[in-house]
Amino acid sequence: MSGTEFGAGEMDESFLSAYLDGELDAVARAALDARLAESPDWRAELAALRTVRDAVRSLPLVDAPPGFWDRVLAPEDVVDLAAARRGRVWVSRWRALAGAAAAAAVMGVVFVPRPEPVQPAFAKITQSHAERASLGNDVVTNLAGAVVPVGIEP
Repeated sequence: MSGTEFGAGEMDESFLSAYLDGELDAVARAALDARLAESPDWRAELAALRTVRDAVRSLPLVDAPPGFWDRVLAPEDVVDLAAARRGRVWVSRWRALAGAAAAAAVMGVVFVPRPEPVQPAFAKITQSHAERASLGNDVVTNLAGAVVPVGIEP
């Protein structure tokens, strides 16, 4: 790794890891040494990374159980990526179709014309007539308020 790939910006842990593992060239190592000398944040990150690396390296080695690699490398477990991609394409198409149907349903609800209110407002006129007629205390005229308003189709 070359030292020109990191600067005063954000930390790149890959450089710190390469630094710990001795994988940097002389120029990059000198540049990182200078960066570490001036930045307590980089020094803290290097110390944390060193702690994690040492902890992982101190773990005991564990042998894989019998048949593990045979199961991992078994040909029947190999995934056909082309088939998987084709399946994802169909799923994507169905999702797009479902989204379009949902959008059409929402637009249908929002933009469907609603019936216009009846002009003149017969219910108000009838109620007003019933109120005026009740002043005369005429029994038949008082029934005018009992009219059930209905919509009038054009």
